[in-house]
Amino acid sequence: MKSPEEIEAALQRLAPPALSPRAQSNVAAMLADLSEKHSAATVISRHRPRTFLFVSSAAALLFLGMGLSLRHPTLPVSTPPIAATAGAMDEMSPAPPVFVDRLLVTDGAMLENTLASADGTVVKELKRRVHSHERYRDARRGYLITISETRDEKLYLPKNGF
Repeated sequence: MKSPEEIEAALQRLAPPALSPRAQSNVAAMLADLSEKHSAATVISRHRPRTFLFVSSAAALLFLGMGLSLRHPTLPVSTPPIAATAGAMDEMSPAPPVFVDRLLVTDGAMLENTLASADGTVVKELKRRVHSHERYRDARRGYLITISETRDEKLYLPKNGF
């Protein structure tokens, strides 16, 4: 094992040399220049925290107001009270909704099985999903009513060839 003096000598060789007087003066000038710029920047930005606080609180109040208005929508001013509306509805004759249109959308059919009956006929069993959308218009109020339904259907088609 090496003696402590040998270890110290090896560490001295690894240590970087001291800065020259010129380098020390350059570092001191650079630090002085940075500290002057920093003090000038702090004088300029003294009012920034207040501005940021004002803008962020205004934005928070705006988002809070939007959230509350979406959660609790207000009725239009021209809407009569509920009791008055109930009396007026009794006087009006109910009008049935008017049919507007129907849309049937079919997903792709999938072959599920091939079945044979007792008399020897062979049929293909197909499975498909059908989405139907029917729209009606309430003639009295003008509302558009949409009824959507999804159902699975099985079709049995005769198999003619192999």
